[in-house]
Amino acid sequence: MEDLFRGKHHVKIDGKGRVSVPPGFRRALEAADPDFGPERNATVFIAHWDGEAFLTCLTVRGMNEMTEQVREMHPGDPDREALEEFLYENIEELRLDDTHRIILPKHLREAALLDGEMVFAGRGERFRIYSPDAPKTAVSRLAQRMATRPAGDSPFALLPPKPRPGPRVAE
Repeated sequence: MEDLFRGKHHVKIDGKGRVSVPPGFRRALEAADPDFGPERNATVFIAHWDGEAFLTCLTVRGMNEMTEQVREMHPGDPDREALEEFLYENIEELRLDDTHRIILPKHLREAALLDGEMVFAGRGERFRIYSPDAPKTAVSRLAQRMATRPAGDSPFALLPPKPRPGPRVAE
């Protein structure tokens, strides 16, 4: 499962937008990049949508899968047109440098209010980047969902129930 993003990492960002990608996140990016190798560093796709307090980061494999899903939609479908606008206008392709850093463009740093420090937060096949000063409810769906649950509930309560095995049939 080295291709999943796990954990939360606080990372410094310098004035030029350079930030070191945490090692586990770097390994996941590399594992999901078919062109990664000795001559080519891993790629990350970074998306931002107005009104979101975070950046959403995707692997090459994740971006390819979404692109294929969009291509399978009817060319005249308004949802396809909206998704094409999002995927091709609002997502930046960045490559890690030889010291495992990315340089976040100024417009992305400004959009997510990133200055001095940032958080890399795992989301399985994706990860988010946000300011440590961002309100928790703005960056965490978990915080939003748990606020609607009874006090003392565990996040594990959000899991769907497992199907119970039926009676075994002798062969």
